[in-house]
Amino acid sequence: MKKLQKSAAFLSAVLIAVSSSAVTASAEDEITGTTPAGVTISFDTTQEGVEFGSQTDPELFKPVENATYISIPEGSLSREGYHFNGWTYDNVYAYQKGDVFLVPDDVLASGAAVTLEPVWSSSAKEAVRHTITYVTDFEGEPIERPEWLKDFKAVAGQVVSPDMTSIILDNAYSRGWFLGDLKIDYNQRIIMPDEDIVLTPQWFKRINFTFYAGDVDRLNGNTSHTFPKNEYSSTELAAADRFSRNGFNLTGWLSDYDEKIYAPGATVEVPSVDVTFTAVWTPKNYTVVFKSGVKGIDNVKLKGDTDTAVQCPDLDRDGYRIAGWKFEDKVYEVGEDFIIPGAAPGLGISLEAVWTEEIPESQEPAILKGDANLDGDVSISDAVAILQYLANAEVYPLDSVALINADVDGNSGVTGKDAAEIQLFDAGIITEFK
Repeated sequence: MKKLQKSAAFLSAVLIAVSSSAVTASAEDEITGTTPAGVTISFDTTQEGVEFGSQTDPELFKPVENATYISIPEGSLSREGYHFNGWTYDNVYAYQKGDVFLVPDDVLASGAAVTLEPVWSSSAKEAVRHTITYVTDFEGEPIERPEWLKDFKAVAGQVVSPDMTSIILDNAYSRGWFLGDLKIDYNQRIIMPDEDIVLTPQWFKRINFTFYAGDVDRLNGNTSHTFPKNEYSSTELAAADRFSRNGFNLTGWLSDYDEKIYAPGATVEVPSVDVTFTAVWTPKNYTVVFKSGVKGIDNVKLKGDTDTAVQCPDLDRDGYRIAGWKFEDKVYEVGEDFIIPGAAPGLGISLEAVWTEEIPESQEPAILKGDANLDGDVSISDAVAILQYLANAEVYPLDSVALINADVDGNSGVTGKDAAEIQLFDAGIITEFK
């Protein structure tokens, strides 16, 4: 038998709160002359031997005109030899005080009046009590019936309110019951017939909602999460913080079910198939700070979105010039494009100025690719000079000529790859630089 469990809470019913006992035509209808959408709803209290209860105000049961639904009033009827159990429109479904009776659409369309009849059951001690039996199966296969689901008995004419607690399976859940072909939905009551009856569950699928970050980079944490949902119910989509991606905000969910984009946290209806929602990402806007590192020289702040470029600026300083801008393990030259990579949540983006003393042109050493330490030769010591510079440019600076010499891998800027190329050259594995 399939494993099942009791729901933590009843499935919520869809109810509309009303402040009066009925909806009637508005004053606007009367002014504009539009035809009221409602019908007249009456209570049949004229049956032979029927009286109002001692605490019941008969005025509550007067006909209501132009109504589309009505809240069953407080109060009761009495009749010798019978119990009063509520009201019915079709001798199948029953309504008790506080319940809402909705006029069927076809009756509203026809404009026919509606009469609610009282529901009676015998008060005799010898009245026959019939059994209401719950039979639980799923797709023709019996399942273990929950211990809390109890059969019970009722007299013909008694109002029956089946246990609406949901039965949860791995791939389905129950909501309401069938009496043969008759559907008993959540919060509905039926009139007990003069025979035993068997109720079987209305089953609905358990649907998987998968939230997928997408085939993107710079993610922090998992790339997908899957949650079971109840078919045809309402649910909220994941919030914007379901995934974290450096440099981007999660601004929507693209559904593969209807190809629509929904806002994070939006309420949607659960269809009858599994759905994948792929994150829609929007680049963040950053203020990129170029820090001079020198008192009296202002930092430069440039705005831009993730994956767009800002140009590395130049700064004036007596006796010095900027040899580059250091970000992580790479130095960018003045005028070079810096592509904004995006930062981890809560962090900004900044580059540090690398200053070098100005040397008279007559004293500048010659350009020699690979000669990062300006000793006139290319050796492993030049690779060491580059790595020291990348680790701490202030302690191990490289001047403008040294930076030109150090950039040997064909890519703009001095990186660890340049040091690796010089090591290959020193070992004789390569004979020239790109």
